[in-house]
Amino acid sequence: MDKERDYVAEATAQGWKEDFEGPNKTDAQTFVEKGEKIAALAITQRDATKVENAQLSGRIAKLETANKEFGEYKDAQLARSEARNKDLLNELSLRRSQAVTDNDGETFYKLDREIEQVKEGMNAPPPQQGNGGEQPNPLYDAWLINNDWYNNDPTLKAIADGIEGQIASEGYRVLLITRKLLNGSRKCLLAHSGIKRDRVQLALSRVVN
Repeated sequence: MDKERDYVAEATAQGWKEDFEGPNKTDAQTFVEKGEKIAALAITQRDATKVENAQLSGRIAKLETANKEFGEYKDAQLARSEARNKDLLNELSLRRSQAVTDNDGETFYKLDREIEQVKEGMNAPPPQQGNGGEQPNPLYDAWLINNDWYNNDPTLKAIADGIEGQIASEGYRVLLITRKLLNGSRKCLLAHSGIKRDRVQLALSRVVN
């Protein structure tokens, strides 16, 4: 048989006074049991806080990992873009040398201009982000890496900026513009969010066609 609890001793140890006559006066057992309930609630809240902190730490760790992976991806894409530009410069230089050998002045000057455009694109700073530079935009940065024509082709850059301005002026934000070759002609296609297709087609027809 379990020994009977000495609630008076326990309550006294916790600050209970038998001669207390205030409005919250209570007996020793009630005082002890009430304290146990409060302690149990505090433990529950503490454990819940630990779980929340662990979940938050997990989310932060995932974000840090994602940022690290994106940085590595961006660096790799930049390296590939630089390699492509170097290969392009080598190819254009060889073709320009061949034009000299062939005494083809028109081709020589055409290739010379293309070489200068590629060099300018490689050395040019990236264009200002569409969000006004308020916050880093990984999607925009990744898009620039995968669409080096934006810096290398002034005509297509002007078309892309024109589409963005057309849509933004109507209260929408352009998320992504990319180039494709359709039937041998250059066009800019718009991937968008929250923009009705007919409005996109209208903007494209105004700017591209």
